[in-house]
Amino acid sequence: MRYLRALLFGMVTAAVAAVCWVVTTFVIPIALPFLVSRFTGEGGASGGYVTSDSIAVVGLLGFISGAAWSLSRWR
Repeated sequence: MRYLRALLFGMVTAAVAAVCWVVTTFVIPIALPFLVSRFTGEGGASGGYVTSDSIAVVGLLGFISGAAWSLSRWR
């Protein structure tokens, strides 16, 4: 049961880490210039680029860290 809980916790932390990565690298760089252009009145354009490789690496690191933390917490 302990390993199943660590597996599930690792999956949840992987999903959260991947979503945070996409928001940080894709959504914020696109939305921030438009928000600033609303206040300054000047034009703002931007672009974002995210690959599936970077999301997979962040998800894997999130899974490993979440599962390791869950296993070490129960020892």
